[in-house]
Amino acid sequence: MDGSTEQQNAPAATTPATEPAAAQPPTPKGLITKLAEVMCAVQRIPKRGRNDFHGYNYALEADIVDAVRIELGTRNIIVYPAKIVEHWTDVPRRNGGTEKLCTLRIEFNFVDGITGEVLPVPMIGQGTDSGDKAAYKALAGATKYVLTKTLLIPTGDDPEHEPAGAPQPQRVSSRAAAPKPQPQQRRAASSSPPAPPSPEEPLAPKPIRLTLPVGQAKPPEPPASTSVDYDAGGAPVSARAKMEVRLNEAQSLKEILALKEEAQASLSEEDRKALTKLFHANLARVREANKKAVGQ
Repeated sequence: MDGSTEQQNAPAATTPATEPAAAQPPTPKGLITKLAEVMCAVQRIPKRGRNDFHGYNYALEADIVDAVRIELGTRNIIVYPAKIVEHWTDVPRRNGGTEKLCTLRIEFNFVDGITGEVLPVPMIGQGTDSGDKAAYKALAGATKYVLTKTLLIPTGDDPEHEPAGAPQPQRVSSRAAAPKPQPQQRRAASSSPPAPPSPEEPLAPKPIRLTLPVGQAKPPEPPASTSVDYDAGGAPVSARAKMEVRLNEAQSLKEILALKEEAQASLSEEDRKALTKLFHANLARVREANKKAVGQ
């Protein structure tokens, strides 16, 4: 047999089959992406708590924790206080004696159990109590606000909700508020169409630069910031409200005058004006009590 016959009878070369590429595992979501999902999932939380002393409503810490706990847990996120710095101060009570004011500076950690990412968020909380509950009140207030402020959770009644039978507010249309043109003005307007805007005109408004005239003094400094306390339900109590309580608890003229000096140094001008009548009323109260004590 010749060489050509041998080549025809030889077996054909086979090409090895290509194995399919292994599927890549999906990239896990990051901590920030998961927290953004929680922000979208948690809706408005109603204010079911009531502070009868100061007359306002507030959202309970239990309601806020209950709203975010499942959303965080299903995404393998935990929140815990990693660092706590505490400070204690004695404050006078209305009926005499003192109670403890606890201030906690806390660093909360949002931890992703899948990726191991950690997001530290600082928060402050304050609480007062005559027993052993001041620290727990401060921790409850800090926990409440680190959740609502980090996740931007709205609290309170829905502004779009209107109860049945409520009077409808009067709405004024901008078209009705505009003055009607006179007949001559209408004829002049109809005779010539409005000119189209020039393509050279800028679409964006020009930036406004504010400068002080020569010789003008600098603007006054902003008022001193007021510290914030929290009650048992985690509701904020302003420095002005705490000053009102201390004035009503004062038992001597010396104590009231000392509180007045403290208000001058720590409160804003608006708060000082609002407390003027209360200062005079408590001065009169203490003077009257002193007169009765002398008479007895």
